[in-house]
Amino acid sequence: MAPKPVDWGSVVRAILRHLLFWAVVVTYFAWGFGIFHPNIPIFETS
Repeated sequence: MAPKPVDWGSVVRAILRHLLFWAVVVTYFAWGFGIFHPNIPIFETS
């Protein structure tokens, strides 16, 4: 039996969606914990 052809368009879209999701999650938590910007003026107003 020959394997059915892969729909590369949907594969690429799924991978990009997955990477984008994790990029957003990692950026959100990194920003929240101040890893990227430990001295943001917004957090120093109080």
